[in-house]
Amino acid sequence: MPLWLGSFATLAMQFANGRRTPLTRRLEVGFSLAFVALLGWGLVAGDMFQAKPTNEGAKAAIALVILFLVVDLAFRLYRRRTPLRMPEAAG
Repeated sequence: MPLWLGSFATLAMQFANGRRTPLTRRLEVGFSLAFVALLGWGLVAGDMFQAKPTNEGAKAAIALVILFLVVDLAFRLYRRRTPLRMPEAAG
């Protein structure tokens, strides 16, 4: 729950500022790493369900989510530079 609240607070900061700042980018990366760590811990902690097929299916789904998060995190780190700003309109 605290991770979700932190992620939503980061989105609220972006909405209030009207753009992404270096601080919000770092916070997004930190929260993504924390989500990967939390899901990975749940994946290796043991059985989630008593039925073996159900347990394997849940673990496969969590592994897929971890994969998506890691790929997203890799793209964020690769494209860490500040996006270009729109030119001012000549007035």
